[in-house]
Formats: sequence, C-alpha cells, structure tokens
Amino acid sequence: MGSADPDEDFSVNFVAQPLLNRVRARSKRSGSGFLSINCPLCVARGQTRPDTRKRCGIYININHVGVNCFNCGLKARYEPGKALSHNMRDFLMGIGVSDNEVKRMAYHAARLRRVVAANPELATSPTTFSAGFAHKPLPRDAKPVSEWATEGCTDPNFLDVATYMLSRGAAISESPVVYHWTPSQERGMHRRLIVPFLHEGRTVGWSARTIDAGVEPRYDSEVPTDFLFNNNVLTYPLRRYAILVEGVFDAIAIDGVGLLGARLNARQALWIVSAEKDVILVPDRDKSGQALVDVAMHYGWSVAFPRDRRENWWEEDVKDAADAAKRYGRLYTLRSIIASATSSKPKIQVMRRHLAI
Repeated sequence: MGSADPDEDFSVNFVAQPLLNRVRARSKRSGSGFLSINCPLCVARGQTRPDTRKRCGIYININHVGVNCFNCGLKARYEPGKALSHNMRDFLMGIGVSDNEVKRMAYHAARLRRVVAANPELATSPTTFSAGFAHKPLPRDAKPVSEWATEGCTDPNFLDVATYMLSRGAAISESPVVYHWTPSQERGMHRRLIVPFLHEGRTVGWSARTIDAGVEPRYDSEVPTDFLFNNNVLTYPLRRYAILVEGVFDAIAIDGVGLLGARLNARQALWIVSAEKDVILVPDRDKSGQALVDVAMHYGWSVAFPRDRRENWWEEDVKDAADAAKRYGRLYTLRSIIASATSSKPKIQVMRRHLAI
C-alpha cells in the first residue's frame, strides 16, 4: 500500500469537487478568493441561531481545502497526505454530502496518506495557477483565409483548403476562429488549414490540419507546454459548464476546451479547477478516450456518453463532437452532452465499456 501509482491523483479534487457542487449556487465570492456560505454547523456547535450572514469561508486550491466559520469557530482543512478530519467530515455532511460518500473520501485520504508518507515528493503540487505563454509566430507567410479570399487568391491549394474548411459544417466554418493559410510548402503547410492558438489576445502556438487523406501526421502543431485550446471560455462568468474534448475542431464546434492530447498535468488540471465550472469530458471513441475517462474519474468530473446505445443521442457513425455539430447543430450537440453526462463512477465504468477501441 506504500508504493506510488504514477497515475494517482494527489490533488484535493475528490474533496473539492463534491463540496463545490453543493455550495456554488448558494455562495458568494469575496475579492480575496474565498467562497462565503451560511455555516451549516453553527447550531450543532452551540450557537442559538443558525448563520444567515454567510460567515463561513471556504478556500480551495490544488493543495488544500480550508473551511473557517467566523461565527461558531469551525475550522477544517484537508490536504493530500493528511487524514480527513472529523470537522471536515461533519462540514461535508452538513452541506449535503452523503455519509457513504464521506466514508469513501476518508478511505481515499487514508490511502493517499500512506502513499505520501512513503513518497513525500508526490504531495508537492503548484498552489496557484498563472497562465503565461510566450508569443509564437504562425507558419511563414500565413494570412487569414478571409484575407486571401478578399485578395482574389486563385491558388488551387488555397481553394482546396477553403473548400475543406466549409466541408466541416457551419459550427466550424462559421465560428469566430480566424483560420489561416500559407502558400509555403515547408512541412506541407500549403495543404493544411491553420488554427491559431490564442491566449489573452496573443498568438502562442498553432495547429495545422492536413486536407489530404492518408497524410500523417494529420495535425502538425506547435503547442506551448500546459496549453489548453479555447481557454478563454474558462473565464466566462455566466458559463456554467466547461466541456472538455481532445481535439481542436471538437472544441471549436461546441465552444469547449481542447485538451490537445489524452492526458492532463497538474497545472492544466489546476487551470480547469480554478475556473469553478461544472466539468464534463466528452471522450473520443478510441484508446485515448479511455485514458481521458480515467483522468476525469481521478478529478471527480462528469463524463458524457451521448452515443451510448441506451442514451441514443448520437447515431452510431457520429464519432465525435465535431461530427455531431455538423449533423445535428451546436445546440442539440450541447444538449446531448449535458443530458448524457454523469459523475457516478460506477455508471461511468459501465458505460465506458461501450466506447469503441
């Protein structure tokens, strides 16, 4: 029990996510980052009246969950490598987490405590996230597709790339993304549709998708470390959901977050957690999709199965969100993802068996 599993999750999300799910709608956020709620334990801890002034503060980052009530004096904290304290258990049940779920958290915390005791370095994670990426130019001579069209470009390669862009459907071709093309033949760019990677208005990378069948790699990319595609959606204050997909065009089609791969590191996970959204993963129908399901289960996120035979939102030949948006439209696709999502680990384990391998 003391050996380390390299895929183990040493964040606090197995405590933080159920907590956030139950307090987000009834909390308010202070300028210092605390969530404030009415304390559920004031009367049980000897106060004559229940708290009605949101005196209970909650603070969450990747390394700890802290609770402090300024009315009844409740203090509770969890961090990886520690036991789940009685105060934290009482608080979790006070906000509506079931007794069985709290027991599972306590068991998981005890397991991590043994592992961390044998491997102290595993508990070291970043405590704050600040996304900073250096400027990265697009491929040589690249310009927006719309600019080439306005100039009357008749290069057959450009016309093929523009035709491919339109063939992906309205959710992609009519999106706000400024697609680019270049006549440069370096790395075969003249036969690729270029998608810029932006952060805070600056180009920090790109991905170029070939339009020709059988060409590998399909995507030639310059991806900065820790980057998440379409990350600006994590900052939208009225956006409830953060929908995670693997590919660039899937993210464009539904205005989701593109993971650009089948794994997440601690900094990327912290970036997502810091957004305080309801996170839903839409896995691809392949082995990488199975790997991402494992990641979602580690972090307590929901997983959507809109193509599962029992859900029957997507037809069998629809393989991903981009295909679904092309066939059904963006709104239906989003509805199917949200309606078919579950955070129940037993249900996820059953439904994932229907993913194609």
